[in-house]
Amino acid sequence: MPTRYLPPWYKVNLPQKAWGTKGFEFWSFLSLLLVASKPKKMLELGSGRSTITLGEFAHQSGCEFVSVEMDMTWVDKARLELFYLGIDKNYVQHVPVDDKLKWFQLELFRNATVPTPHSTLP
Repeated sequence: MPTRYLPPWYKVNLPQKAWGTKGFEFWSFLSLLLVASKPKKMLELGSGRSTITLGEFAHQSGCEFVSVEMDMTWVDKARLELFYLGIDKNYVQHVPVDDKLKWFQLELFRNATVPTPHSTLP
């Protein structure tokens, strides 16, 4: 993405490769499932296209939502997409992996998944 479209304060390192995404039917089904089930809280491990769908739902419904991602490039990508949709980019939290545990760093994971009021966009 050309940097002229980025806000001047936004420093971003976008992924060079992307995973394939599901078809239209899947995203329609997920949206209908969210509307029908009316979740109050959602936790996502790993950020991608679903982060945007879940973030849009959380933004519109008031649902608590956190997406935990270990790779800062994917955090930047998801936050940038949310920013351009006018949605709180802080739904996406960076939590590195602990090399010994082969899992998210536990204290940072706990801190990232504690519900906090989301900031407002400038």
